[in-house]
Amino acid sequence: MRAKLLFSSGFTLIELLISILVVSILFSLGYANFRRYSQKQSVWTVARQIEGDLRKAQSYAMAGKGSCPSGYLLGYQLLWIGSTSYQLRGICRSGNDNIYINSSDVFVSNSFLVDNFNSPADSSGLYGIVFYVPKGNTGLSTPKQIIVSLSDRLFPVTINVSPGGEISVSEQ
Repeated sequence: MRAKLLFSSGFTLIELLISILVVSILFSLGYANFRRYSQKQSVWTVARQIEGDLRKAQSYAMAGKGSCPSGYLLGYQLLWIGSTSYQLRGICRSGNDNIYINSSDVFVSNSFLVDNFNSPADSSGLYGIVFYVPKGNTGLSTPKQIIVSLSDRLFPVTINVSPGGEISVSEQ
């Protein structure tokens, strides 16, 4: 009787393998969802960074921040440069020439795509997005949509900029 009790307690090999299989399946589902969530949040982070810099350019234009070496302050511009960065800079107008002041480059990882940033030119012939002094409006004739996504076009987020200068961010 005593020998029978010693062998009847514990788990069989089949029970252990099934429980390990169930835990592995649950872990793989959780990891896939976490990875998707993490990628989506990284796209939103880049979109919010660009939105913040658009608002900064607009507030600089409305405040007339910056002094020009000659001429007058026209506004502030965000311009995509290279393949992984954009520039926030002030624009001074002296005659027919533009003089750029207070330039700062912002790097965006090359794992992101940013579409429709520089085109088309506005009514002044300037590319990118320009906020003009003193109202902070843009020279755009129609609203502009900047689309931020992962390099494989996953999780697109749209930044909308209206001719009047309103800025909004939405998921596609």
